[in-house]
Amino acid sequence: MDRHFSTSLTARLGTVNAEAYVSNEGGTVGDVSLGRYSTIIKPVSIPTSAPINHKPFVYTVAPGENLSAIAAKYHVTVSQIRWSNTNLMATDTVATGDQLNIPPVPGIVVSTKASDTFDSLGVKFQVDPQVIIDFNRLRSTQLTAGIVLVIPGGTGGAFPPPPALWQLLGRSGTSGSVRTRRPVSPSAGAPGTSRPNAT
Repeated sequence: MDRHFSTSLTARLGTVNAEAYVSNEGGTVGDVSLGRYSTIIKPVSIPTSAPINHKPFVYTVAPGENLSAIAAKYHVTVSQIRWSNTNLMATDTVATGDQLNIPPVPGIVVSTKASDTFDSLGVKFQVDPQVIIDFNRLRSTQLTAGIVLVIPGGTGGAFPPPPALWQLLGRSGTSGSVRTRRPVSPSAGAPGTSRPNAT
């Protein structure tokens, strides 16, 4: 007879032991197996891999790194990093010390605008809106400006073409004047040559 049960209860049920009690009450709760008085005996299952991170990484570019190396390190694509960083939309060049948003899974990191909704984000990035809600573990379907979201499996639009060559001319001096090269007029002659005197 179990001394922890009242006499009136054991009188009706007879001899009670831990195994019968747990079996009668359903001996597991979630992933945990329970003994008498909810004592944890052992976990039913043990995770074999690290849980998925749901937050984006902020990565600082190291000397000599490019987007391909960073993408390989985090198992995403160069395009996904560029879509996640608006300053990279027009270029795939990064410099030492630049800080980049890196999605934790293949997808895109976005910062919401006041006009965004889950439906509009789903259409824009070609994913189910419910996937966005579930992955980011959101309790509300209302969005406000400035929320950082991960869009798992999202696809951005086409990248704009690179700037025209004339926009890439180097700048010289402290005044910031643009260094340009003027074509030489045929009548001016080549440098180092003299023009014949007019008669």
